[in-house]
Amino acid sequence: QIQKEKNQEQSTQSWPRPGYPDLSIRYQLQQWLQSSSYRQELLAAARNLKVILPSEKEFILNIGDRQWHLQQQDLEKKVLGPFIQKLNQELNNFLSKVGISPVGINRALCTGGSGSWSGISRWLRQKLPNAIIVQDAKVNSENIELGQEKSQGSDNCLSEIEDIKLTIGRVAYGLAILPLYPQIIDIPQQQYNDYFLLWEILRVFPDRPLSLKEVYQLLEEQGINTRVCQKNIKTILESKLPPGLMPSEEDIMLLSEVSRQNSDYQNLRAKPLFCQETDGSGYRLSDEQAEYAREYLNKLVANTRQKFEEPFYSTKLT
Repeated sequence: QIQKEKNQEQSTQSWPRPGYPDLSIRYQLQQWLQSSSYRQELLAAARNLKVILPSEKEFILNIGDRQWHLQQQDLEKKVLGPFIQKLNQELNNFLSKVGISPVGINRALCTGGSGSWSGISRWLRQKLPNAIIVQDAKVNSENIELGQEKSQGSDNCLSEIEDIKLTIGRVAYGLAILPLYPQIIDIPQQQYNDYFLLWEILRVFPDRPLSLKEVYQLLEEQGINTRVCQKNIKTILESKLPPGLMPSEEDIMLLSEVSRQNSDYQNLRAKPLFCQETDGSGYRLSDEQAEYAREYLNKLVANTRQKFEEPFYSTKLT
């Protein structure tokens, strides 16, 4: 059985490019790795090696009757190098978009499993010469202490609360305490989320075509400041549903066959919610699709305190 699975490793299984998302391929690979006990061992070994190799020059791995001699330089060349190249490209694009110079950044937070690699902090120190690099001291999954470089520019003043952050995840922890720091939130831009805007558009849209300007006017009559969300409104009118409302094509692969056949997903994907007039003069709402959308949105908030009728205002705590 093990020999059969070894042969399958060299079959037609696709592999993602190092440093690139390639989500559909990664999801397929994840399912393939989880499909047998032997490949699950390989996956567990990879997680451990991700922690071990950055601090050791080489490591001998034994699984069953197979043995691998793995070196730190292989990890850096085949995995870490391409990852940093892609990360550098994305960071350059982001800084160019927001108009910020790398020398103007004074702090960078390096977190997560890959964030504990010393190579990441070395690259960040070169990329952001004036920034303090705050880096996780350990990896949550295995709770393994990592050796860290003590060079100028690295500041790891991690308190006891770091254990909590690493356990629940920094993103979840950050979102939980965000209301305590309202001054960092761009309230006008974050005031209306896409779900609220979709609900309001469905509520006010009449049984006739409307120009973009007329849609803005109807929403403004409801007290919505359309100047801060015009792009979001136009995106919805182009029948691009808010991210996360339904599984993406990549996410569908992770669902069971029963979930893939969900009638709500099928109904909402069947036809566009809005269609543009042939002369480009306005947008028309599909009554049938609108009814499906309303029913689905109501299901999503049936057991929640937050309703779509309420914008996500950010208020200062006192």
